[in-house]
Amino acid sequence: MRKSVHVLSALVLMLAAAFSCADEAVDPAAQMEDQEDYVTVFYRGLSAYERQDFTTALSIFTSLVKRGDPMLQLYIGSMYERGEGVAEDAEEAARWYRLAADQGYVDAQLNLAEMYFNGKGVARDHVQAYKWWSLAAAQGDDSARESLALVTRQMTPAQIDAAQKLVAQWQPNKP
Repeated sequence: MRKSVHVLSALVLMLAAAFSCADEAVDPAAQMEDQEDYVTVFYRGLSAYERQDFTTALSIFTSLVKRGDPMLQLYIGSMYERGEGVAEDAEEAARWYRLAADQGYVDAQLNLAEMYFNGKGVARDHVQAYKWWSLAAAQGDDSARESLALVTRQMTPAQIDAAQKLVAQWQPNKP
């Protein structure tokens, strides 16, 4: 993972994700209990990850990811990329990164762009690398701007045009 996630910011993101999944037909008290359970279980997973008990962390994260939380998708992708608790699997890492990147999650966009640039777990594709770095740069990520400049120097005008069209057409998926 390119950036570490701080525990406090993780809590804020998890609570925001939990509240954004609100279903108006659900009893608010039951919904709050479910959200508290989600955060509690998430912290058990995060604690396991920080202790480097990756098998437990992966099991917990996988049980929670059904809500489509991009931060968990990023963690799972990172675990597959590094072989933490599972056999190293770049293709599976790219799949998880794409799920989070498709939702607009910057860190996943950075990781996926890097995988396309290097041909790790996916076919080497500068057009796709440009797309993901451009989307991350649009959200203010400085490293994405630097990487975008690098990949642009290695692309033809036709490739740049194709990549810019992909960026213009891109819409985030929300779970």
